[in-house]
Amino acid sequence: MGKKERVARRQSLDTWQSLGARFSTVSRHAPVFCAVVACCCASLAARYWSHEMEHGDFSHDGDFGDAARRLAALINAGTPVAVREHMSETELEAALGHLQQTPLGWSKRVGSFIELLNFDTEHLRVEEDDFTLTERSFDGPVVLKRANGGLATVARAHLHASKLTKIDTMVRPSRSMLLPIGYGAPAKSKDGKWHPDLKPFSPCPNCSLPLKRFLEFTMNPERPMQFQTAAQDDINIQLQTHGVKGEQLPWLAALIQEKRIYNVPQLDAYMTGPNCNNDARMGVAGSLRGLPFRGHAGALTEAVVGRKLFAIYPPRELVTTGVSLKCPWMPWQSTNENNAVNEALESFFFGKDDPNPTEGNLTLRSCIDQRTTPIQWLVQEYPKLPLDLRPLLILMVPGEVLWIPDGWQHLTVNLDDAFYIFKPSCQTQGQSAVTSDQVRTVVREICERSDRFCPEAKYCHPFCAACDPEQGGVDCGL
Repeated sequence: MGKKERVARRQSLDTWQSLGARFSTVSRHAPVFCAVVACCCASLAARYWSHEMEHGDFSHDGDFGDAARRLAALINAGTPVAVREHMSETELEAALGHLQQTPLGWSKRVGSFIELLNFDTEHLRVEEDDFTLTERSFDGPVVLKRANGGLATVARAHLHASKLTKIDTMVRPSRSMLLPIGYGAPAKSKDGKWHPDLKPFSPCPNCSLPLKRFLEFTMNPERPMQFQTAAQDDINIQLQTHGVKGEQLPWLAALIQEKRIYNVPQLDAYMTGPNCNNDARMGVAGSLRGLPFRGHAGALTEAVVGRKLFAIYPPRELVTTGVSLKCPWMPWQSTNENNAVNEALESFFFGKDDPNPTEGNLTLRSCIDQRTTPIQWLVQEYPKLPLDLRPLLILMVPGEVLWIPDGWQHLTVNLDDAFYIFKPSCQTQGQSAVTSDQVRTVVREICERSDRFCPEAKYCHPFCAACDPEQGGVDCGL
């Protein structure tokens, strides 16, 4: 398909979605007629969207440069490698690809090495209406392909840049390890401790800014995220922990009220319960922004605009509150877990990346070390891992929903400017809805399928009594 044909198809998609949304809105005046028209518009939009997904509208047009191909080849070979010994900073920057504006006014990334990586998505993808799914099907990560394109065919009409950049509603961005943005940070009290507004899930009343300012600031193609962008740079922010709530956007509230947000009956043990406050929210991130590895209570994420990369590890602990600071690779944890947040903050605000690592240096950074951005981790640290300890890689596209259970640690990189809807679980009482035995079963299946996290790899699971060989080397097999 040529470029002009794809643009025309995209414009048709936006037209049908806009008409569908308009008729849905005015349906109270002529309910039967408008409902039929809205249904037809949604159906046509879904057909266009399905075609785009099938034929790769988000693809690269073959526009992969030598740098992108070289980097992907180094990583996919599977042999632990320090890529900065083989490629220059300029080449690594080129391997990220380049931005291209979409009809919605946002940017997609073209020709990135990320598109050439080996993914696990196909092994985890199931159809939304698969009647064979049970509660046990969701003991591990699952990618659900939504019928008729899901929210991507409904919400896109509301996400044009010309509309969103006029909205003044206040939002609370996050940075690094789910830290609030904290303008004016770093800030320490007189006793040398970090200001509590910088800690995970802190209230941070002074960390808000208008949505339109956030979008202009962090999704500005004139100030793109680059490979050399420091983790503490102000453009390295996104809406994640708090997101945009339904009461802030009427159309989002309508989707929630109409239960258009994806619900999984098999996940009732996670998603329902007394005093449960887990309304869906919208996350927003500019291209190449993301969040480092963290584990928390289970959640559903549906891609609406743009592609989103997840790197996922089995849980180190079945956390349902706060953020797990146990690392999914050696060293397995901070030397002082009680001080892990302080260590993370110190490295984030003051840590300096070593631009010239010593030759043959395959030493992995601790996950507490927050000096690198997620895209830097993917380029510099991920290739150092042996195949049997590499995380699951999933590249979500619009129309797909990803379920990540309690405690599964994950890193994200938004390949394009991305909008997504996420719905957290209700597990806020410290009691996980999944057991260690169920996790063990899922990990065993991954081991048999892909030779990862197997007994020989000695991956530190939540059912291990100890992981450090210096502590006796307790067997962490399955």
